[in-house]
Amino acid sequence: MPGVDVALKHLEGLSSKVLDAASSPVRLRMLKLLSSRGPLPYTEIMFAVNLDPVRDAGKFVYHLRSLVDAGLIRLDRKSKKYLPTELGEMIVRFSRDLEEYLAVKKGKMYVRTSRLAIEEFDRSRIADSLVREAGVPVELAQEIAAEAEERLIKLKTRYLTAPLIREFINALLVEKGLEEYRHKLTRLGMPIYDVTQTIEEAGRKGLPVSAVEHAASSSVLKEYVLLKGVSRRVADAHLSGLIHLDSTENWLLKPDYAFHDLRMLLNPPGGAGTPRDLDEALNLIIRAHRRAVREVSNGEALPFFNILLAPYVEGVDPAYAGRLIERFLEELNEEAHMDPSTPRLSIGISHRIPGELKDEEALTPRGGASNYGEFEDEAAAAASIIIEAATRISRRTPLLNPLITVKIGETDSMEALYALEAEHGSIYLDLTMGCEASYFGDGVRLSPDWSGDWRVDMVRTGHMGTVFLNLARIAYESKESFERFRRLLDDAVESAVEALKAKGDSLKSRLDGGLLPRLRGLGFLPGNAQYGIGILGLSEASMIATGSTMGIDDTAAEFAVKTLRHLSEASSELSRETGMRINVVQKPCEDGSSRLAKLDVEAYGKAAVKFQGLPGNPYYTDVPLIPPSLDIPLESRGSLEGTFQKYLKGGHLTLFHVSEAEPQALRELSLKFGEMGVHFADFAAELSQCNDCRRVTKGLTQICPLCGSSSISHYGTASALLQPLRLWPPSRAKARDGWIRYTVK
Repeated sequence: MPGVDVALKHLEGLSSKVLDAASSPVRLRMLKLLSSRGPLPYTEIMFAVNLDPVRDAGKFVYHLRSLVDAGLIRLDRKSKKYLPTELGEMIVRFSRDLEEYLAVKKGKMYVRTSRLAIEEFDRSRIADSLVREAGVPVELAQEIAAEAEERLIKLKTRYLTAPLIREFINALLVEKGLEEYRHKLTRLGMPIYDVTQTIEEAGRKGLPVSAVEHAASSSVLKEYVLLKGVSRRVADAHLSGLIHLDSTENWLLKPDYAFHDLRMLLNPPGGAGTPRDLDEALNLIIRAHRRAVREVSNGEALPFFNILLAPYVEGVDPAYAGRLIERFLEELNEEAHMDPSTPRLSIGISHRIPGELKDEEALTPRGGASNYGEFEDEAAAAASIIIEAATRISRRTPLLNPLITVKIGETDSMEALYALEAEHGSIYLDLTMGCEASYFGDGVRLSPDWSGDWRVDMVRTGHMGTVFLNLARIAYESKESFERFRRLLDDAVESAVEALKAKGDSLKSRLDGGLLPRLRGLGFLPGNAQYGIGILGLSEASMIATGSTMGIDDTAAEFAVKTLRHLSEASSELSRETGMRINVVQKPCEDGSSRLAKLDVEAYGKAAVKFQGLPGNPYYTDVPLIPPSLDIPLESRGSLEGTFQKYLKGGHLTLFHVSEAEPQALRELSLKFGEMGVHFADFAAELSQCNDCRRVTKGLTQICPLCGSSSISHYGTASALLQPLRLWPPSRAKARDGWIRYTVK
């Protein structure tokens, strides 16, 4: 059949022409380039295959025409760009299959996978991963996988690793402009170098193995939160240093603080009944705390601890009760010394029973109907016993846990309290009255300002989380215009609220899904929980905006007040709009204050940035608001901090570093600060403990005054919590020599 023969010869000629066009390495590279990167103009193709536009112009035209004539590529007349034809795509796929076959014949490639196994390389798994993890369309995924395989073959390595393959895939996605797919495909992990450094640092600081495990898991969870848990806008704001998500690693998993009703710990739903005596009650509290503390990031609080415990003190010998409570405090303290990263427990002491509690039905070991108003004497006795037990412990070892907050505005007695504070600085002083507020030791505050019922606003709920604003950055960008500063501040607040909403939604889902069973069992109410907009760098922002210093010039303080007032009003409005309990909060954020300052130094230069600390280790102010290095009278510092605290409804702490103090002078000064508007304060002391005889002395000594040993451990308060100096963040550790320490006599 002559017609058939002619047709066959024609097809053979076309096939030969196609294969001839694809036989040139240059032309095959051009074809693969157009297949992987899409339509490209003449000049871009020439540069991509490394041909000189002058010397190689004729050669390039020849290669280009050969591909066009063979029907492998075509010119789009409208865009004036070349793209592969269907036949051209077939040739690319055939070429890659052939290269795979030859690679396998020469020696197979193997992959060390993330599942800790060694498997033979299979590009279909790359395509499957792209489809499953990033949602890439099947055909595009297969194309990317094939091109990745081609590049991997050229490495001529026998063993590949999963991270290496992922890097190739990410590079291809970036080249193709598929950034959204690359973002979804990002794998979480901690570089080997970082793991090594973490292990070595834990060894230097004497930390337990759990600290390394915590650091490794935190690294992965932080990445997950920023990639998956919040919007790109929020993640970019955090990474750029405009905001800082506190306890980022737990953003989707845990609330920062839980404020418990002690009665729920002593008689939980489904429990075995109320404890029979004080010993059982304290043991039950310890067990409940150890279980529930795993479900919070920063700590738990037990407001009105002595009042709700008062029925268990009734009729108990004071000396025996003192031994039990001392053992209780010592167990908590020992846990914090063994692992300083453990979230703390904060217990609230009130010498008098607030009116709101007097008519509350009391939980008692003997049963029967009674209310807390009947236990006024026992509550006062319990308060004294706790302070005395804390004093005995503080003489043997620094009291790291629990954090003890005491309402001092209700009494001018309790000499033991001021003696303990003067000697060891172990007490946080609460100058609010009754159920006006309850505090965690680092300053976080809950008050009955949401529903109006202290039972659900101050206990059985908590503080979900805090997004800190980089006020110094906003001041740099506003260029001394307060109107611009306010607009930029509002933009940052908007990102903060978006992040807080994501956290709230996630935690409500976790509680409903049973991921936080202990908190749920203790009646934790997420709908009443507080959300914080935190402040970092208020002092530095005021200095940038006004050119003056808070405490030295009124202009800077006025700027700070305007800023806090605006944030307070904005948070109230946002609470109404969103249905979320949003308040402005001042609390410690040691990692965030350093991170943001370092980012700003990199962005604006050391000469332009106002910061605390040394140039190599800068940080922004958090607690206290007035830099501790500023040499101003103690009363001026207290007055300024008191002025600011009224705008910080979500929390505040005024920290005074004290070298020497007399109890009576401390009492008088505390009450005076209360009149100035200071609601929560701590007179922090530096302590030394001999590692041989265990004696604790005030101040940083190098030789034990009792036994003469030079093996000494030093303790101090970097921002809010007492901790070993060896664990202080470098920024504060290097700056502490320049801090002002006051004498109160």
